[in-house]
Amino acid sequence: MSSSLPADPFDDSDDFDDADPFDENHTPRTLDRDESEWSEPTLQCSSFSGGRTLNPSLDFLKSIVSEQQHPYWRYEGAWVALMIVQFKDTGKVIRVFREAPSLSFVFKEEHGFYFDYRERVGGDQFSPYDRNQGRRKIDQPIDIDLWRVPVGCYVNHQVAWKIVEEYYVSKQRASLVEWVNHQKLKIHHTY
Repeated sequence: MSSSLPADPFDDSDDFDDADPFDENHTPRTLDRDESEWSEPTLQCSSFSGGRTLNPSLDFLKSIVSEQQHPYWRYEGAWVALMIVQFKDTGKVIRVFREAPSLSFVFKEEHGFYFDYRERVGGDQFSPYDRNQGRRKIDQPIDIDLWRVPVGCYVNHQVAWKIVEEYYVSKQRASLVEWVNHQKLKIHHTY
């Protein structure tokens, strides 16, 4: 079998089995296979820095939010993504449930945590927004991109933990904050 990645990440040729389950942007690849080969749906916590944990515990997730020196934050622009996946070959190959909600977040020391919630892959993006903090935008590296994000979208450690905990339990947006669509907030990439 070839170890090179197929041109189409959704290609389900046999060559894909030996490929990296993440693309060049560290985004999990998806593909369809014989259903009997796949695990039960499970929560995955992944990071730009390459960390990936299937079925993370609440304690593990709390450590990510509470420890500024956690390995997941070792690079500026590092993000953490929580999503529902299935895997085979002991997690070597994964597929993302495209219709399941996902939650991603980054940490910026001087402002706190910025969250991105999607009800499904490719769907509308929502972020917490505190209108009292205003619309002044700051540069937020996310992965290899640079985003312009209103400062009112950042939350402190305590609120961040409640958002992560609520997603873990219900896969929904936490009700303790107002969530606003990115289009309304005019959040965009500056590349």
